[in-house]
Amino acid sequence: MESLPEQLQFFADLPLWISIGSTVIVLLALGFTGAPLWLWTIAVFAVLLGFGAPGWLFITVAVLAVLLNVKPIRRVLLSGPLMKLMNALQFLPAISATEQTAIDAGTVWVDGELFSGKPNFKRILNEAYPDLTKEERDFVNGPVEELCAMVSDWEVYKTKDFNEKTWAYMREKGFFGLIIPEEYG
Repeated sequence: MESLPEQLQFFADLPLWISIGSTVIVLLALGFTGAPLWLWTIAVFAVLLGFGAPGWLFITVAVLAVLLNVKPIRRVLLSGPLMKLMNALQFLPAISATEQTAIDAGTVWVDGELFSGKPNFKRILNEAYPDLTKEERDFVNGPVEELCAMVSDWEVYKTKDFNEKTWAYMREKGFFGLIIPEEYG
C-alpha cells in the first residue's frame, strides 16, 4: 500500500479484523441514527479508501453516489422508471376515497407529529387550539349530554350495539353528519 498518502498509511497498517470491526461499528452507528444518504456516501468512500480499493471501484461508487444523492437525477433515472414499472405491474395498492380525501386535505396537524414516532412536544404544546363556537358548545351541552345519559356502557358492552331508541336519537340530532356543512342539510 505504498500508493496511499502518508497520513492514511496508519489505517493500511492496522490488522484486518480491526479495520473490518471499525467499519461495521461505523455503519451500524449510521444505520441506528438514521444518517442521511450523503453521510453514508462519505462513509463508503472512507471504507474504500481504508481498504485500498481499486480505482474502478471508486469510479463506480462515485457514479452511484451521484445517481442516489442528486434528487433531480435520482427522480429521472431511478425513481420515475421504478414507479412506472410498479404501476404497470399493479404492485402498489389503490388509494381509497377516504385516503385520497385525507391527502387532498393537505395537513395532518398534530396527528402527524404524534404518529411520526418523533413528536415535537414543545411545538405541540405551543399549538393554538381553536375554541368551540357557541353552536358547538350548545350541541355538546345539549344533544351530546342527552345521548350520554341515554347510553349504558354495560349494556353496550354486553350487546355490542345501541338500542333502537339511541340509534333513532342519533339520526334525529344529526350525529352522523357532523363533518358535513349545514348548507348541505
